[in-house]
Amino acid sequence: MSKKRSKKKSKKKAKSASKSRVKSKAKTRSKARPKPKPKAKAKPRPKPKPKAQPVAKNVVAPSKASGGPKLAPGELGVHIIYVPDNVAAPDEIVKGHPTPGGLKKAALHTGNPKRTDVVVFSGKPWHSVNGELMAHPHVHHVHADTILTVRRRRNQSVVWWSVRPFTITRLDQEAPQNATYAYPFAATLGEARPEPGEYGDTVYCVRSGVPRPEADDHLFKIHFTINGQPIDPDMFCDGSV
Repeated sequence: MSKKRSKKKSKKKAKSASKSRVKSKAKTRSKARPKPKPKAKAKPRPKPKPKAQPVAKNVVAPSKASGGPKLAPGELGVHIIYVPDNVAAPDEIVKGHPTPGGLKKAALHTGNPKRTDVVVFSGKPWHSVNGELMAHPHVHHVHADTILTVRRRRNQSVVWWSVRPFTITRLDQEAPQNATYAYPFAATLGEARPEPGEYGDTVYCVRSGVPRPEADDHLFKIHFTINGQPIDPDMFCDGSV
């Protein structure tokens, strides 16, 4: 009997010990563990400012976009777009002649020119045809619409303009070669004058006025200088209606 009782007591003790263990585990689990503090978000680092590139001497920045001058009815605007040589790599202009790669880079700085606008690059005049710069005077034989045509009977006149100062130095008669030379305009063209542009900027303009009847059906070469470079695009005075 004593043995049975001792066994029962030991069993009771074991049960009570296991219960106490379970309770202690439950208590420890029931205790809410402190949540870890959220990590502070790292502040975004400011982007480093790009280092200023050294400006080379005798380098001119490309022309800024402009709306051009205010044109009256009958006035034909001709934009003279100066593109500095430094937009192309040194090896893309060989002995004053730009390579196809250099011309493509220069065309990126011309905006959206008309075919009669004049692009000045590498000391030469160019015309933009479908986004491609083509050399003067060969372009006139391939694309006749690149020649500026002024119709006197429609009271048309020309406004040459640029965002840079320029000067028209003279006009030479090219055709017909055997005709008596007649200056096409009543007033002599010369230095471009500053005017307020469509965007409120300053543009430089030479306004021709309507051509004289003596200039009908004559082709002229216009000589002007811009940024020290001489350029000579063409103009045709059409006497038809």
